[in-house]
Amino acid sequence: MRIHRPLRYFAASVAASCIGLMIGQLPAHAADTTPPTVPAGLRSTSATSDSVDLAWTPSTDRSGRVTYRIYVDGAAQSDTAQTTHTETGLDSDTSYTFVVRAVDRYGNVSRSSSPLTASTSGRGSAPSAPDALRTTNVGYDSVSLAWEPMPGPVAYYLIHRDGLWVNSSYGTTGTVGYLAAGTRHTIEVRALRPDNVLSAPATVTVTTRPDAGPPSVPANLRVVTDSAGRPSGLTWDAASDDRGVGWYRLRADGSEAFGGGPGVSFYSLTDEFCTVTHGQTYAFTVQAVDLSGNVSGSSQTLRVTVP
Repeated sequence: MRIHRPLRYFAASVAASCIGLMIGQLPAHAADTTPPTVPAGLRSTSATSDSVDLAWTPSTDRSGRVTYRIYVDGAAQSDTAQTTHTETGLDSDTSYTFVVRAVDRYGNVSRSSSPLTASTSGRGSAPSAPDALRTTNVGYDSVSLAWEPMPGPVAYYLIHRDGLWVNSSYGTTGTVGYLAAGTRHTIEVRALRPDNVLSAPATVTVTTRPDAGPPSVPANLRVVTDSAGRPSGLTWDAASDDRGVGWYRLRADGSEAFGGGPGVSFYSLTDEFCTVTHGQTYAFTVQAVDLSGNVSGSSQTLRVTVP
């Protein structure tokens, strides 16, 4: 039996077939290979001793998004999405050549802008020396210093002793240490500005406090006993010294058996690191050593049999 379809069914079928044929014949979208326009009006708006500020008019591109690549003396250095840029880390009082190229979102790069030659500023002459450098305390092995603050910005101060850098200070005081007693030194202080320019040096010459000589001889070397009356060790009277006694050297038959404070137990004298043994008789003497390393004469001899 023949089926009669409505006329509108055939009209819709024909329209759909035509649309499909038209879609199949549409060309594919071509890739974007057109670079942006060249950045124009490249100029320098200001400069410091280590930077140059740049500006230019914007480029256009059909992709709608453009970034900029800055070249310094022919080498790519920076990228930015802005039409201004500060190139830093440059040498002072130096000329550089800058160009800018635009880059679109597909990587297409424009031709270079007209080159711009711009120079950083000079750092100027070094500032004067810090005022009123002086010593505030002179010891046997150190010197304390003070000076007046420098005008203008200062990063910190450098302290040199006899031409060698030994310390730094963020304030207007400082210390030079590790000196020998009674020695003469030339000390310099310089201010360092934030742009790494050093001031002229302020200088002071100082002699550390001299050591009067070795300590006195330790006296009254003797045996001490424990609470039960048993011999327990050796002791002696403290020596004196203008700078101070650092330690004592106890000798047994001429060989050093102990170094330390004013007294020692027999137990310490007979451990595995000493040359003294139980039951042996030794001739003991003691010497004092001051903080400058000066050694006193020997005490009287004490003969003791080590228990």
